[in-house]
Amino acid sequence: MSAKIDLIHEQGLVVVHRFVQLMRTSRTYAVGNQTFSRHLAELLAGLEPLLADGGDMTLAVRAGDVYLNGSRLPLRQKSLRFLEAMADELGMRRIHGLVFRPGVTIPELEAFMRVFVPSEQFKGAELAASCVEQGLDHVAVLLDLEGIALDVEPAPVAPAEAPPALDENAPFGPALIAYEQALSGAERLFATGALEQGVEMRWVQRLVQPLADTIGTPEPATLALVDIGHEDSGGTHAVHVTITALAIGHALGLARRELSDVGAAALLHDAGQPEIVRVLGSQMDHWSAADWKDAQQHTLLGVRRLAVATPLGPTALRAMRVALEHHVEDPQRASLLAQIVSCADAFVSVLAHRAMPGSTLTPYEALGRVLAGYGERWHPAVRIALVRGIGLYPPGQVVRLDDGTLTRTVAPTADPERPLVEAIADAHGTLLTSAQRWLGPVPAERSIVAALPLEQWPAAQQDERAA
Repeated sequence: MSAKIDLIHEQGLVVVHRFVQLMRTSRTYAVGNQTFSRHLAELLAGLEPLLADGGDMTLAVRAGDVYLNGSRLPLRQKSLRFLEAMADELGMRRIHGLVFRPGVTIPELEAFMRVFVPSEQFKGAELAASCVEQGLDHVAVLLDLEGIALDVEPAPVAPAEAPPALDENAPFGPALIAYEQALSGAERLFATGALEQGVEMRWVQRLVQPLADTIGTPEPATLALVDIGHEDSGGTHAVHVTITALAIGHALGLARRELSDVGAAALLHDAGQPEIVRVLGSQMDHWSAADWKDAQQHTLLGVRRLAVATPLGPTALRAMRVALEHHVEDPQRASLLAQIVSCADAFVSVLAHRAMPGSTLTPYEALGRVLAGYGERWHPAVRIALVRGIGLYPPGQVVRLDDGTLTRTVAPTADPERPLVEAIADAHGTLLTSAQRWLGPVPAERSIVAALPLEQWPAAQQDERAA
């Protein structure tokens, strides 16, 4: 790539950044306000170098990627959220791009923003017609990409040793894809300094929505709870808590929009924890009593980080309240959303302790420990929803059927006593071959008679858990 193209891309990213910042400002300040006008002037200053050659500057979006005059802008960690926000703003208005022409002025940009900002009023062809009615000669919208040549870079060829991509048509395909995407996004979100650079709550909601869409289906994302190990990253813990909270919310009958808020709040509930780990270190077993007392401040730190990182809106405020209240022991003082996330957090944390050396805790025992030890923190409906959401025999538990067959629970079903299971051994304890194993709900003619303690699990399952 030439140095000239590099410079054009850099300036294009500046324009995208300033445009997104302008849209954020429009949620607080009206068009024409002094603060809004200052951001508008900064946008024009970013446009001018790209219009200096006398040609038009076109920003177009296709398949989530942003193109400047047909060349795709590079995806970088610092610019990714701005590119995604740019694509969101255009998609919300049902257009595919913007065109800026030499000679554009502040008054013309301001007139354009008066019809562009109210996204609920002007969309698609109506937005284009409004621009014409305003007499805008140097700003236009693209209703489609016909005639726009986009230089699409070919996808890199994966090396021969790379693992195959997840197949959405395979068993649990959508759930596994949603899980991997959530893990990747959460790791970026909890990277050092990421929140300080800002995050759109819509991006967080989009990250968790695919997980929410699997809950209540025959192949839910709760599969990811089967083999929770020692969670050595905040992102991993956050995703596991999110899945469990979504299962609780679904069991409570929350609507899809409400589940989106549950997922976003759950993913961000420990937003203050990275700062604690940075100061005290990640080896929690080495923390002193004073360190643990300091660690309790992560709820306040989480609220502060979210207040700085996100534009204040209903979803952001709910997430901040959950970050503050998810360790409150008095259910009368915590919101329902905070209780859902707190319950999910407790279960996942206890479940993760199974990976500690010498632990004999099973998922079934972890559920009992959470309900018996912490249950009074939450409304009875939340406790019931936890059982209905993950099942009476949580994912990963080895159970014996009434015919002696040993199975491992994989995911809950609508009946908490009849989970989806995988047969692993016959009535004599002999491990089944791959061809002999079956996967499905507990058969109608069968029932679960025992949740086995760890010492009664087949050796293969004990070794798998240890690994």
